[in-house]
Amino acid sequence: MKVCDTCNIAHNDDAKYCQKCGKDIENVPPLLNVSSRGGAPTKDYTRLGGWLMFFVVMNFVVAGLFLFNIARAFLTPLIPNVETTTLSLQTMLSMLPFAISFISSIMIIRKDSRFLFVLQIYYIASLIYNMMWIAMGKLSPGGIAQYVVMLAVVPILWTLYFCKSKRVNAYMGSDEYKQKAILKF
Repeated sequence: MKVCDTCNIAHNDDAKYCQKCGKDIENVPPLLNVSSRGGAPTKDYTRLGGWLMFFVVMNFVVAGLFLFNIARAFLTPLIPNVETTTLSLQTMLSMLPFAISFISSIMIIRKDSRFLFVLQIYYIASLIYNMMWIAMGKLSPGGIAQYVVMLAVVPILWTLYFCKSKRVNAYMGSDEYKQKAILKF
């Protein structure tokens, strides 16, 4: 669309004159981010930013720390005079929810409309994983309350953010990701 710089009215790309003031707009370059109601260009969140970028970056930070701990467990037996670190069963089993969360971040960057569905699968896998450890008595009673909040409140708040955020909707290009999600708001 072309926007007249005199009266700020949007026109089709093939327009030669402004419909309101009559100014020649034949040589005005078309804009890609003009609102559908006409007028000035809108701020269209085509780049990753805001809370969405924060969530993606945090997943990558957690991924780095997780991979560092796994590498340390494999490499410490090779280094002399270093206390050996072993991979616990809990660490090995936590790799599945972690991998799903990491994949959802990659999907956000690639603007894949299935990212919220995959993220909700992560919540479910994480819930099952942590409930398994609670059932086995591996967590303290104080830890159980923390996990209940983390496993119930946080996923609902994240899903609410992804479903209601204008930035996420504009970044993804459509609301198709909401339709593919398990839980929608």
